[in-house]
Amino acid sequence: MSSNVPLSWSTTVLVVDDTIDDLRLLASILEAQGYHVRSLANPSLVLRSVQAAPPDLILLDVRMPDLDGYALCHALKADPATYDIPILFISALDDIEDKMKAFAAGGVDYITKPFQAQEVLARVHTHLMLRQMQQQLHIQNARLEHKMAERQRIAEEQQESHRFIQHIAETLPLWLYVYDLLERRPVYRNRPFLPLPTIPEGNQSIEADIADFVHPDDQSRLIAHIQTFATTSDSTVLEYQGRVRSEDGTWRWVQHYHTIYTRMHDGQPRQILGAAIDITEQKEIQQRLLQREQALAMLYERERLTRDLHDTLGQALSAIHMHIESLSRLMTKQDLDPVHQILSTLLDITQTAQNEVRDVIAGTRTSRELHATDVDSCGLRLALEEHRLWLQQAYQFQMELEIAEDCASTNLSPVTEFQLLHIIQEALTNVRKHAGVLTARVFLWMADQQIYARIEDEGVGFANESTHHHETKEANPAHYGLQSMRGRAEEIGGTVHITSPPGNGTTVLAVLPLQPRVARPLLTARILLVDDNPNLLHSLRTMLEIRGAEVLGTAHNGHEAIEQARRLHPDLILMDIEMPRLNGIDATRQIHAEFPEMPIVMLTVFADDGLLFDAMKYGASGYLTKQQTADEMLHTLLALMRGEVTLAPDLAHRLLQEFATATTHSEETPPDAGVLSIRQRKVLTLVARGYTYKEVGQQLNYSEATIKYHMSTIIKKLHLKNRAAAIEYAQRTLIRGG
Repeated sequence: MSSNVPLSWSTTVLVVDDTIDDLRLLASILEAQGYHVRSLANPSLVLRSVQAAPPDLILLDVRMPDLDGYALCHALKADPATYDIPILFISALDDIEDKMKAFAAGGVDYITKPFQAQEVLARVHTHLMLRQMQQQLHIQNARLEHKMAERQRIAEEQQESHRFIQHIAETLPLWLYVYDLLERRPVYRNRPFLPLPTIPEGNQSIEADIADFVHPDDQSRLIAHIQTFATTSDSTVLEYQGRVRSEDGTWRWVQHYHTIYTRMHDGQPRQILGAAIDITEQKEIQQRLLQREQALAMLYERERLTRDLHDTLGQALSAIHMHIESLSRLMTKQDLDPVHQILSTLLDITQTAQNEVRDVIAGTRTSRELHATDVDSCGLRLALEEHRLWLQQAYQFQMELEIAEDCASTNLSPVTEFQLLHIIQEALTNVRKHAGVLTARVFLWMADQQIYARIEDEGVGFANESTHHHETKEANPAHYGLQSMRGRAEEIGGTVHITSPPGNGTTVLAVLPLQPRVARPLLTARILLVDDNPNLLHSLRTMLEIRGAEVLGTAHNGHEAIEQARRLHPDLILMDIEMPRLNGIDATRQIHAEFPEMPIVMLTVFADDGLLFDAMKYGASGYLTKQQTADEMLHTLLALMRGEVTLAPDLAHRLLQEFATATTHSEETPPDAGVLSIRQRKVLTLVARGYTYKEVGQQLNYSEATIKYHMSTIIKKLHLKNRAAAIEYAQRTLIRGG
């Protein structure tokens, strides 16, 4: 009930008196003031009336027949529904004893007869106002209790949320901390491992703060990172990666994420919220992958250099051979004048070949220096500086080098660095040999996730690259190496453009991606290598491991191969044919007899049909020639592991004839399951029951390729036409027992 609303407009007063005149008088006084009045002369009806419609105030006569006012007041106060209704007693009795009795019964006031209208109205109004204030106080108390209960609930939820968040913080696999920049100490951290500086007093510098626990190579970057907080918004997350000293004294790589937690009055950051993750293992994995990528790049470069040396020395030796034949004929005729000319020519040829070989060796040396460093942009700069010094000392050739700042602060892929270095070297070699000048300029810069290299000279130039005749080395010797540069760039998704109008110098522009994604197939197989040449074994092992294979072991003759096959159970054996003590063909025959499911690939210098035919006949799955490139070997092995066979036409024809003879014989003699090993019978039985090769391999712990090879061997042993015939035979013989 609102206090600013007149009480008489909404207030009900119950008047109880057995005297009709007094009842009418009181009703008229109250109604004149606008009160709603209910009158009762029979006290026995009061309780029922009040319970049906509780009034706001009751005027109750003391003396009434059957039930006096005191007893009626006691009954009303005993009922919680009517307890708080104010009761004013009216009586002609004016003794103090009667008044005390009235108050003891629960009355709030006592009015004596005869009534005075002003007194009645004043007392009624006063007690109605008191009741209204009590009701408002009750409502406010209820609201306050509700708010207090709500606050208690929120506080409990906050405490539970805090405990939950604290539990998460303590159990997360990362470090959380709050660092106070002003006090220079951590005010919270969820675990003790992460070292943080604590310098509560003194004027020690930031450099001194971090000197004991941050790696020296990372301190300057961390200081620059801290200084960026001053200009950082609250919602920005800053990242920092560096090495810290752990409690056991070792250096650990840690990735930090920072954001502003609180600020001072002037807006400067006060506290930093940080999260950190130990990424040491990821860094080690990255380093191993980086080393493998470097080794792969070196392997490809070795193959490229081998081809270059072969071309250079092959041409020189051919020319020397022809000139020596001419010398022999001239010497028999004792014609010495042409001899001197030929000898002079031979000197030029040998000197040129020597210079070419020296250039190749120099390039290889610089490549090794590049990858011997901690591979970053400094490695490229160092390699170029070394090459510049070598050019100057060997040929008095000057190279001007300019590298933009962004190149000096960006990590390049090892493959990109490797190919870029060699493109620049080949471009400079062209300038030195063919431009007619002893100076060139090299510029390096970055843009759009690519690195640009421009090599310029002011030499004689040559025909524009759009013309046809420059595309081959034979047509124009000045273009030697241009196709090689293009090949290097295209191999990693880059380009090389050459601009060279005759007489106006040459510009070579190479554009390479910073992080090329060169997808090369991987050979995921466990391999045994068998060859009596240790150098070849080492090269094969390197080639295979770089491409994903696991080399379980090596053997140097057939006897060792058999022992290793029994001990290691490889997925694949690479077997040389010509070896001491026991050759590869005999070793293949023995291994195949004991492990018919084990693929054996022969290694041979020349694809000798006779030897390879015997090897295939005794169980070899295929062959590789030692003249093949690493990629050609890899693709051949991948095909063999997929169950594909690639043979020379003559060898394939001889094998088909042998197979035709065996098939004719098989038509006369029914297949005999006794020729199958226990493992082969298991494989054939599972395939005949409807399992896929992959499911069979999972049950027998073999690869899918091995199961395919098993089935191929089974079909050959049983002299059947195909897989369907083998399944039909198994269902008839092995499963049903027919």
